[in-house]
Amino acid sequence: MGLLLNIVNAPIDKLIDLIKALLFESPDISNLYGVWQAITYVISVTYGLLFLYAGYQFLVSGVYPEKREKAKQTLKNILIMIILVQTSFYLYQILLKLGSALTEFAFNLIDPNYFLLTAESSILGVFLYVFYLIALILSIIIIAIRYFILYLSAILFPIGIYCSFIDMLTSFGKFIMSFILVNVFSGFFIALIFLLSSMLIQNLGLESLKIFLLIATFLVADIVVIFFMLFALVKGALNIVSTAKPLLDLLK
Repeated sequence: MGLLLNIVNAPIDKLIDLIKALLFESPDISNLYGVWQAITYVISVTYGLLFLYAGYQFLVSGVYPEKREKAKQTLKNILIMIILVQTSFYLYQILLKLGSALTEFAFNLIDPNYFLLTAESSILGVFLYVFYLIALILSIIIIAIRYFILYLSAILFPIGIYCSFIDMLTSFGKFIMSFILVNVFSGFFIALIFLLSSMLIQNLGLESLKIFLLIATFLVADIVVIFFMLFALVKGALNIVSTAKPLLDLLK
């Protein structure tokens, strides 16, 4: 029985290791450093114009305290934005490591044998074994897409920061930043879903239904990742449309 379980669990173990690798290991963004430099250089060209605008706002504010305070705040925001943009590559690396660390911490709380079939698995496990493998492969595809998005986000991160501080582009900047943050921390939520499922199986004695619950858990995790991505995209798009509508009305 032990040999049979080892044979059955061998492909599952390999697929789970791949899922963990995609969730735990941050993408190597070092080869995007040149692209990041080019983007931040283009952005830096506008710094002088932003300072001129803030200075002009300060000068024309005259004796109006509210306008002067707004001009000071604009200048302060520009300085903060410059610092964040120029350090965005390293900030993003820290963000990736934080997301990976949280995900790995949550995964380490899960029983290592949770993803594997056991001798207590019923005949249901035999029939659903192929579906379990399919669910694992589907999860790998979705998590790999997330991994690729995280990789490319290294060059979107400075753009998101920059746009977030520009009044006319704030909604676009928030759209980029929310999409990036959702993808960075979605791995942690995946780990929490698996942790909750493992606790239910262990505490309620559901070993006979384990493979069914595992398939359901992976599908739920996939749906959650896709939902978070779509939610960030739709919400950002709606914010952009609501911001652009007054400008389009003016052009008409």
